[in-house]
Amino acid sequence: MFALLGKGLTNLEIAQVLEISPATVRTYVTAILKALNVSNRTEAVGLHLDRGEPTSCTALTAVLARPAIAVLPVTPLSSDPRVEAVARGLTCDLSCLLARYRTFPVIAYDSVRGLATPTPDGFAAVGEELRARYLVGATLRLRAATWRLVAFADDAITHERLWNERYDFADSELFDVQDEVVERLAASAYAALTAKLAPARDGAPVADGLSAWTKAHAGLAAWAARDVAGWREATRHFTDAVARDPALVLAHFGLGLTSYAGILNQWGDDGAARASLAACADRCASLAPHAGEGPFLWARLAMIQKDLGTAQRHLEDAIELNPSFAMAHAVLAQVLQLDEQADPAMEAMKNAVRLGPRSFVAGLATMHFAREEYESALNESCRALAIAPTYAYARMVAAAAAWWIGDRGRAATLYAELKRTRPDFVPAVFVATFGPRVASVQRVQQALEALDLSHRPG
Repeated sequence: MFALLGKGLTNLEIAQVLEISPATVRTYVTAILKALNVSNRTEAVGLHLDRGEPTSCTALTAVLARPAIAVLPVTPLSSDPRVEAVARGLTCDLSCLLARYRTFPVIAYDSVRGLATPTPDGFAAVGEELRARYLVGATLRLRAATWRLVAFADDAITHERLWNERYDFADSELFDVQDEVVERLAASAYAALTAKLAPARDGAPVADGLSAWTKAHAGLAAWAARDVAGWREATRHFTDAVARDPALVLAHFGLGLTSYAGILNQWGDDGAARASLAACADRCASLAPHAGEGPFLWARLAMIQKDLGTAQRHLEDAIELNPSFAMAHAVLAQVLQLDEQADPAMEAMKNAVRLGPRSFVAGLATMHFAREEYESALNESCRALAIAPTYAYARMVAAAAAWWIGDRGRAATLYAELKRTRPDFVPAVFVATFGPRVASVQRVQQALEALDLSHRPG
């Protein structure tokens, strides 16, 4: 019952999963709230997730008793009014995102607005003033039409730097990538701070104190990097999350995403990844038949089996279950385009962009390439590379698009970088996996074979 409450299901949805009446569910929920001495479902789930904390505490008490996070004002490294305005917006967005997580108290944005960013020597004083143990901050600059955001998280007491990352993106892409960058920043900082907080239990390493939910979110943050290191880290986190809570749909869904990424990018054992993808799809559908995760993963499995009709049906099922499932709209667009249903494909992509205007850059590049709009495909795939420079799939599309435009020099440069960063990536395997008889895939194959011949020494 707690696992279903934690997923945010209504009484009716819980009744459907457990095959009991909604009235019975209501009786059980009322009894649980009374037994735990809490007033609502959120507090009850909080107590359940905080296993190991004193059960006499409410969720609110447990959270407020932990060390607090303060998001320091993002420091603009110039007096440019535009940079200053963006820095203020980033500070506010980051504060709001971190406040959505339930592990730490987050100092209100109004309490840090206007505060001068201290030098490292002054962090302890600022932490004491704000009553915050952890300080999250960043610097922002705009130079030669390129933004650079350098973020960090520090322990104000020990002066230890717990995490830092750098994000670079073109000025023209500021509003296309801003939300995604801030979300990645928040998720990465959160994972680092939670790891610091988690106590060792039963002699286990500190990381083993992380909850399944936290592990799953750490996996999502790692998966967003779209490179082999992030893939390995994400797979490890999702696998650990499943071991901790076999009923956590998010963990199975994440493991399914990384399994498909392994197939797409030729990372790891292909057969094992296919088996994992199928198992994750079945598990998601079994645990949450009311949700779209299971059908979505089934669709991914059908895609690699080159069964576009089945993939389309599963994606339509996923969207019917969750009309706001932006990723399902985007993949449906790809499937329809591969099946030469150009107009419905564009409608599906418009739906995806409506729901996630900054999240489907590589998917949009794929759409343009399939429609033989190679200039747009090149632009969009290069935008995807600006977000994730090691994203092999995006670089492959960019190289193929440049070749078809006739810009052979740029195509050769992109392909050489693909071979340098991914010497194990075999275009023929990609083509065989995703449809040698699909016209757009054949065009990718033609371009990459030509580039491969020109790339060979001698």
